[in-house]
Amino acid sequence: QSDLEKQAGSSGKKIILIDGSITIKPFGKEISVKSNKTIRGVGAKSEIVSGGFRLINVSNVIVQNLTIRDFYLEGDWAGKKNDFDGFQMDNSHHIWIDHCHLTHGGDGLIDSRKGTTFLTVSWCILSNHNKAFGIGWTDKVETQITIHHTWFKKTNQRNPSGDNILRAHLYNNLLEDIKGYGNWARGGANMIIENSVYKNVRNPHFVRQPTFGPKPTGSLKVTGCIYEKGVTGQKVMEFAKPFFNPKDHYDYILHPAEHVRSILTSCAGPQEDFDCENSSTDIKNSVSVLSSKPVISIKDKRFVLMNFSDSKPQEVSIYSSNGTLLYNKSGNIGKSTRWKASRTGIFHIQCIFNNGKVNTLKTLIID
Repeated sequence: QSDLEKQAGSSGKKIILIDGSITIKPFGKEISVKSNKTIRGVGAKSEIVSGGFRLINVSNVIVQNLTIRDFYLEGDWAGKKNDFDGFQMDNSHHIWIDHCHLTHGGDGLIDSRKGTTFLTVSWCILSNHNKAFGIGWTDKVETQITIHHTWFKKTNQRNPSGDNILRAHLYNNLLEDIKGYGNWARGGANMIIENSVYKNVRNPHFVRQPTFGPKPTGSLKVTGCIYEKGVTGQKVMEFAKPFFNPKDHYDYILHPAEHVRSILTSCAGPQEDFDCENSSTDIKNSVSVLSSKPVISIKDKRFVLMNFSDSKPQEVSIYSSNGTLLYNKSGNIGKSTRWKASRTGIFHIQCIFNNGKVNTLKTLIID
């Protein structure tokens, strides 16, 4: 813990690797992180236990591939007797929380407060908690936040609750088993929700609670979502006219909602290969996956179909995510070949060409 505190609190640019488990003392303490730091877990099992991180007036911070867990104060489900957060961020900007699993916390799993902006939360899991992700604590409508490919499960409320956000973009998220409410575009928040999935969620997305909350003055637009069983309460599809289009601000890959559950159960949270979501990487026109989607499922047979348009490889190999060879074909391959996957998961397709060039494509096979 002392080394983490020393490095995270130092000046200058640093990449800090956490290998294994660190139990924070005293219980509930938040490690202060200064600007220009990357904190990354090594492998899928690195973790922070009984504490979290505190980012105050900082910028350019990345926290990646960590489990942050068990800073819950027994008997305080409502979070009224403690202020223990997984992340508490005040007046900060350009923050990226990626491939983290936050669970069983004290007050909030993530609290983005007082003008914190240019915050991205991606490929995370938030679970088993009351107040998951709060955004606001400011009267100014100026923050910009993106939440994508994140799995909220058994989180009672604030999934997120976004108050006075200039631009909130939520896409390809999975929310399930939520008894309080899902996405709340609160006050002056302007929120766009795309291609997300809701199951057993009360009030999946809305602009005002029936009995409390500020009068909504922002906007909400919801498109392309899937509602599985047990979705009840408010489901506001559009409120006022959204004044922004996310595509005007950045490029992003928007997966079909029907693929979201399989993608997140494979790729959300800490990973041994934590960039597994980059399954859409092209292979520079040498090989393409038919149907033009690297993330594919063809009926229930799980065939990977490869069409070689520009040049034929002399050898094609397919490996599992841990490097086990699953398929190999060499010699007269022809213009196409296919492989039947026995299971879902992440696979690597390697093509070796006559000129010695090697190209590799990550692909995610889903049901």
